[in-house]
Amino acid sequence: MDVAARGLDIPDVEVVINNSFPLITEDYVHRIGRTGRAGKKGVAHLFFTKENKALSGELINVVKEAGQVVPTALLNFGTHVKKKESKLYGAHLKEIDANAPKATKIKFGD
Repeated sequence: MDVAARGLDIPDVEVVINNSFPLITEDYVHRIGRTGRAGKKGVAHLFFTKENKALSGELINVVKEAGQVVPTALLNFGTHVKKKESKLYGAHLKEIDANAPKATKIKFGD
């Protein structure tokens, strides 16, 4: 869960440690954006394992776009960007029958 990934401005964060790579690359960018703000230096660490291999291309792109050197160990995972598919995406959505009754508006208060 990325509770602190967005919307918080905590001054003087010097290090961010990510124990996982999120399903959405943009969330990773927001996570590491907690450090190195306002011209200050900061470091972001990520535990990236062979289980994350399918996401290596996206991470490589993020590192390059940030003007950073891509570690050789990360390049060894490969640079292919794979479309992310997860059982979590859309898990809360259900098929809606076209013949289902329309939603009813309920008004609360005066």
